Amino acid sequence: NILLPDVNDMQAWACIACDQFTSEKDYWDALEQRVKGARTTLDLTLPEIYLEDNKVERIKLINATMGKYIEENLFETYENCFVYVERTLGNGDIRKGLVGMIDLDMYDYSSNANAPIRATEKTVIERIPPRVEIRKDALLELPHVMLLINDEADSVIKNAEKAKEELLYDFPLMMNGGNIKGFKVSPNEEIFNSLKKLWEGGNNAVYVVGDGNHSLATAKTCYENLKAKFGDKAKQMPQRYALCELGNLHDESLLFEAIHRVVFGASKEEFVKRLQNCGIIGMG
Repeated sequence: NILLPDVNDMQAWACIACDQFTSEKDYWDALEQRVKGARTTLDLTLPEIYLEDNKVERIKLINATMGKYIEENLFETYENCFVYVERTLGNGDIRKGLVGMIDLDMYDYSSNANAPIRATEKTVIERIPPRVEIRKDALLELPHVMLLINDEADSVIKNAEKAKEELLYDFPLMMNGGNIKGFKVSPNEEIFNSLKKLWEGGNNAVYVVGDGNHSLATAKTCYENLKAKFGDKAKQMPQRYALCELGNLHDESLLFEAIHRVVFGASKEEFVKRLQNCGIIGMG
């Protein structure tokens, strides 16, 4: 089920993914001031910048707040549906996606995976345990996982766009985040057949994780822990599934740019020497 909050200030509700701006405390201070007094997902997540800051108490408060929001009947439930989303980016481009659930039995983040859902980067195992602590007792899931499909004809998203029903939300995102629209979409054969054709066409890696790799790996770990404890009974539990957004690798608004790294604590000579020893740059 997809839950949407009944709040007056959706902008305050919708906070950025918690692993962004990790090194920029000014951003989070400004965000806290913006959402002060409002119901907000900032109270339901643990930004990475605070992972070493009284984590145990923060997680307890997150879980308590989730319970409080549920008791207050804050959410409207949309059963057995997708949400088709349109994001207007800062440059005016519109990125389209489809929010739904995936079966974690179909996902494998290991480097030699041959599952239908795979990682696109090496999963740092050490990053999973603190995320498991946050997720394992959480009553709600607030994902920021984006899955990408190699759909040159854009058939999946186009069929989702054609099937959109009622407008669920439309509002500007805070902190210069653009705008977001969401439409309810009932499951239909056109969407599923489009995905099936991608698979049958030899595109066996139907879903690859474009963002949120460690969040999805955490969901997988929590589910595997339940299977170890309860056996096949775990397959009937909601933790078998994870909420994700499906996007098309060929979406024109989806830009891939280089990530620039800064190295501290090394002399120029030492840095160059290590690159040469690794074979990254030639001698000379």
